[in-house]
Amino acid sequence: MKPFRPFNKLKYLNQLSVHSLSRFYTSKTKLLVDNDNFIKSKSDERKYRCVELNNGLQALLISDQSSTDSAASMDVHVGYMSDPKTTPGLAHFCEHMLFLGSKQHPEEGAYKKHLNKLGGSCNASTSAEHTNYYFGINNSDNGLDSTLDIFSCFFKNPLFSIDSTQREVNAVDSEFRRHTSLDDRRLSQILKHVSNKDHPFNNFSTGNKETLKVEDNVRDQMMSFYEKHYSPTNMKLAVAGKHDLDKLQSYVENRFNDVRSSEQEERQKPQHTLFTQNGSKVHLVVPVTNQRRMTLYWEIPSSYNNYKKNVVPLLSHLIEHKHAGGFYHTFKYEQKLINDVSFGTYFTGRWFTIIYLKFELSESASQSDVLLESLSTIRGEFFKYMEQIKNLNEDTMTQYFDEIKNMDLVNFDYLDKTNAVSYVKKLSKRMHHYPINELLSVGYKNHDYDPQHSKYIIGLINSNSCTTIVSNKNLKSDDTYETEPIYGTKYKTVQLEEGSHSVSHFSKYALPHENEYIPQDLSITQLHKDNNRLDRCPPNVHSSVKQIIYRKPFISYKAPYAYCFSHILLDRSLMLDPKSNLYLKIWLAMIREKLCVLSNMSAFAGCYFEVCSAIDGFSILMGGYNDKLNILNKQVRQKLFDINETDKDMFEKNKDDLLRAYRNMYKMQANDYANYLCNFVTTYPFVLFENVLPEVEKVTLSDVCSFVRKVEEGAWYVQNFANGNISDGIVMDVFHSNHKELSKDQVLDVKSVSIPKGVHIYECDAMNTDDNNSGVCVVFQVNSSRISCQLLSRMMKQPFFYQLRTQQQLGYVVSCSSSIRKDAINIRFNILSSAHDPRDVYLRITKFLDDFYQSLLTQDDATFQEFKDAIVNHLSKNYNNMWEESADYWQEICFEDEPQWDRNKQDADTIKNLSKSEVISLYEDTFFKNKKQLAVLVFGAKSDRSTCITDYSQTTDQATIIKDIQHFKSIIH
Repeated sequence: MKPFRPFNKLKYLNQLSVHSLSRFYTSKTKLLVDNDNFIKSKSDERKYRCVELNNGLQALLISDQSSTDSAASMDVHVGYMSDPKTTPGLAHFCEHMLFLGSKQHPEEGAYKKHLNKLGGSCNASTSAEHTNYYFGINNSDNGLDSTLDIFSCFFKNPLFSIDSTQREVNAVDSEFRRHTSLDDRRLSQILKHVSNKDHPFNNFSTGNKETLKVEDNVRDQMMSFYEKHYSPTNMKLAVAGKHDLDKLQSYVENRFNDVRSSEQEERQKPQHTLFTQNGSKVHLVVPVTNQRRMTLYWEIPSSYNNYKKNVVPLLSHLIEHKHAGGFYHTFKYEQKLINDVSFGTYFTGRWFTIIYLKFELSESASQSDVLLESLSTIRGEFFKYMEQIKNLNEDTMTQYFDEIKNMDLVNFDYLDKTNAVSYVKKLSKRMHHYPINELLSVGYKNHDYDPQHSKYIIGLINSNSCTTIVSNKNLKSDDTYETEPIYGTKYKTVQLEEGSHSVSHFSKYALPHENEYIPQDLSITQLHKDNNRLDRCPPNVHSSVKQIIYRKPFISYKAPYAYCFSHILLDRSLMLDPKSNLYLKIWLAMIREKLCVLSNMSAFAGCYFEVCSAIDGFSILMGGYNDKLNILNKQVRQKLFDINETDKDMFEKNKDDLLRAYRNMYKMQANDYANYLCNFVTTYPFVLFENVLPEVEKVTLSDVCSFVRKVEEGAWYVQNFANGNISDGIVMDVFHSNHKELSKDQVLDVKSVSIPKGVHIYECDAMNTDDNNSGVCVVFQVNSSRISCQLLSRMMKQPFFYQLRTQQQLGYVVSCSSSIRKDAINIRFNILSSAHDPRDVYLRITKFLDDFYQSLLTQDDATFQEFKDAIVNHLSKNYNNMWEESADYWQEICFEDEPQWDRNKQDADTIKNLSKSEVISLYEDTFFKNKKQLAVLVFGAKSDRSTCITDYSQTTDQATIIKDIQHFKSIIH
């Protein structure tokens, strides 16, 4: 007998059929955890299995027979902390390059083109220690397997082509330039910048042209990075679909068993602490927007290693509570130094966790002449409070810990199902850090109170070991300020006089009260019946002159939840005055503040409410465990009009918040501003924020009180919706009201404004004078059915992105979408560009529309049918949970003149009967023959119009140039 040779085995494998190959691989696959051994929520009907392939790749399989979509996520345990110091952004750049083709699928746009036909989407993200790739699709016969085929090649043999390298460096650079005006990014980089330079967290994560230089062989570096880190033992895969577990396993085996392995070096724990012992130092930062914020950061041992005794939720509960005498209440209402406080986890990694404490400073505390004194006082008193917490007896701490633990157990029992993409993303990352059988229950079960561990962590939260960053618009940079080298943020470091301004008579703070909203009755009393999205059940209707109540007659989800929504429409004569909307916003903000204790306690107990303004009135939205929902509803509504002339401080604070919100709109990005102006033109009523801002400054408390009395004593028309485990009697009690009658035809009609036939172009400068990016938004109004417009935009989405972003590198934000209102249908193109002037971008959009028309004419019938099927499958999707279902019903009630409960079925039937010739006719009508186009071009701060294209003669139509956009709207409305 001849000796066995590996070559002979390989030759044999190449001759096997796919079916026999699957059986061969299955014999090599290890079962790690089967369905019965997962710790699952009792509401979770999905089936699970975790296996390890013969190359060491672990895969979590999730079979969901009721799901109408499929998803997969591959999490690679490497991120920007592994970047070479000489090449920041390499992990992120590698993430970008994997989307640009493989040896089996060399076409750059093949992956997204394939997903687009399946009604799917994809993306990826790079963080400090993880790079996560994911996709989601509508279910189809072979959709999941065919998508996994392309997806798996990311991790087997990506092309990393030379031609793509420079273009994708440009794409990364465009992403970086988009971030330069975003305060969250700038502050995150400041935290890294002031941390220990020898710690890998200090790395610059995104990268740009300066750090990813083609001439420095960045492609070779990236390929070495990929070879080193992208190995099966360093990756975790999660796949979810409607197929049974055996079928899912065969898909994974067939597609991922040949991912090549490489030897992995053992990761070394950082040799240096992240933050140096400089607790009394404060880094003062000049932000872009009007912020007033102090954030303290601490490094503690990794929560991954102590997940069963994590003390952060307990500390968050003790620090954030809103009861009188507590830290928050004292420093907001008595000392008037803060507006809010929050505590939690900023980052968790393999070796360390960063926790944060964030204070939103009051206007008085943030003034330049008292800022340092305010910071010292707040910090000093907080550390006194931490000493108080540290000295609490074990029984008290255990009581609070158990309250959290018991609520978590209830939440786990009735855990909502989330969409498949979010689920696989979360689980694939968890697979690196937790026991497989506990993946589903992490954060909900297996809590243990460990007094020694808690005291240790609390002891680390001290003044010596924290890093403090203050972002305050009142700061004015001068020669004493340094410049952070990546984003150019101005900052300086000062020394605080610790403890010199403590508030000694507040040395002991009140602790949280017993929570009366914890649900006790979790029984399910309502009739249960399965219901999918395509066949929405018509609600029962209780109608009167002054209100209408829609009540879904059965529950689709076996959970003790309920949702009760009310939209109060006010008299048109009142709401047409733009000042009324300002009064409304300030009034409801004051009410939310007065209800903060109630909101904090009820949210802890899984019951939520929101009181929010709208153009035509306001809404009261409630949902969660139904046991205490009616009690909560009564308390909210009783407080609704509790505003009077004694609330001066609260009024001033909320007026200031509104002023800052409007002023911050001057800092919106150029593409957002272009989109905003398009919405202004096409919506009535809509007032530009720069016209509203002077009116906000004039608002008085008397104005708001007078408005509130008018609303309280005036007439309303109310739309209501109830869904869930709640009786008809309680529904009627929840929506009971004694308001005066207002017929529906007396309310403000929010409507769309028609764009005149032709091409209308408006040019302006960016509002943010520090932002060099330019933006373009082009809107076409469509004269056709809503669903035909959705189909057309779906067909255009991927080629628009591929041609204008991937190929032409216009910018990081390149999108095509449809927007549907009850009286208007739009197709919208939006681009943010740092490399091209807006006129050039506009002409390239026009050129794309011409080119796409030619491809549409030659599109084969099979491809057209795939797009139709994708839309039909999307319309047929089941809801994941009761909240999704309720939100969909509520949108039908609020945004349509007459709700059509079979709208999805109608739209699906329309799509099924739609011919390609009809879509071509729609395209010709929308973009050529009867064009109704509005384009807004926003020039960035450094745009030189003298070097731009001087006219629009390259377009096929004579454009009307809008000189004054407000005048233009007044003419067409």
